[in-house]
Amino acid sequence: MNNQPSSYFSSDINQSDSATSSTLLVNNETYSPTDKLFKSILLDALHVQASDIHFEPYENFTRVRFRCDGTLTEYQKPSFSTYKKLIAHIKVLAELDISEQRKPQDGRMQFQDQSDNLQQADLRVSTLPTQWGEKLVLRILKSNKECLRIDQLGMSQIQEALFTNALDKTQGLILITGPTGSGKTVSLYAALQYLNKPEVNIACAEDPVEITIPGINQVQVKHQIGFNFSEALRAFLRQDPDIIMLGEIRDSETAKMTVKAAQTGHLVLSTLHTNSASESLQRLINMGVEPYNLTSCVSLVVAQRLIKKLCPKCKKPQIDTTLLDPVISLSDAELYQANPSGCQQCNQGYAGRLAIFEAIEMNEELAGMLLSHSPSENIEKYFKAHNIFSLHESAIEALHKGFSSYQEIKRVLSL
Repeated sequence: MNNQPSSYFSSDINQSDSATSSTLLVNNETYSPTDKLFKSILLDALHVQASDIHFEPYENFTRVRFRCDGTLTEYQKPSFSTYKKLIAHIKVLAELDISEQRKPQDGRMQFQDQSDNLQQADLRVSTLPTQWGEKLVLRILKSNKECLRIDQLGMSQIQEALFTNALDKTQGLILITGPTGSGKTVSLYAALQYLNKPEVNIACAEDPVEITIPGINQVQVKHQIGFNFSEALRAFLRQDPDIIMLGEIRDSETAKMTVKAAQTGHLVLSTLHTNSASESLQRLINMGVEPYNLTSCVSLVVAQRLIKKLCPKCKKPQIDTTLLDPVISLSDAELYQANPSGCQQCNQGYAGRLAIFEAIEMNEELAGMLLSHSPSENIEKYFKAHNIFSLHESAIEALHKGFSSYQEIKRVLSL
């Protein structure tokens, strides 16, 4: 019998397999129980399409949880001795210091299963010292082949047209907004795929680089040595760029430099943590950007969220509609809700997630309303007059089409 493992791990995603020390695992006949357990955890996580794996120690137990479709579910509770071996094993594979347990560490690795059903994943590893030991989270990153196109994001035709029109401009600022975990990075990568052409120079500063795209200069910022987003942007401007992407605008210096770059002949893409598109301008003003600079450089602001999709196999009609919010227009559509018991194709009635969007093309009239803190009723009237779908209306459309449930929309949008 062949005792060789059917997988290998690499701490450097861009290295060839033969060049990594971790490749020795493939030919190592002393394939350990800890190695087998870790592989089984990863394969199960990939099977249920988990985005994160949490390893958590507590006073009386340890546990492993998967985040599937935005929700954490318990996977197993290993013994304390097994848990410690797992953490040490993962830290070795990610080339972290196994003796350091007092401060957080970050690393990366790659996993490949060479069995009949080939599975591959790029993994970002983060450790955190807690009261009862080290907590560890593995972020499962998409491979290059899974980078979405703009027409696969889920935008309406009008929203998609606004997005591509803004991307076709030679200068200006495009902002993708939303809370953590709302899919902003995926939208940015889809935009980069659209823009990636031989005749343009694209420079990206990211934290971390989640998906590598050939033809694009991607830079990992390193805060520990002072190489942050503003420093990366300053370096980019000396590299003759056509297009610049910053993973996030976090501070006043970066905000001011981003606006300046968008005003001086560059197309700039970035993200902000705001609840809606209309809040983005005020957020930048609070960071110290002058209002008149914003109105001249912002081309498009996109707000987005991710909502769980109902399982098409087991979803059931929403019979009790008395608890629905009065603003939900029932019309003639049949509403659906999740089946709590679920089926083999889903997780408690949900399978996958769907993005909902709000895309606002900036002009003098709208910018003036936002900067003068115009009442929300006036802004809503403007949206309706110009056929702008708000996040709320995009969610209601998903509800009426039977893609999601009222309970899920209420959870995400806090209705």
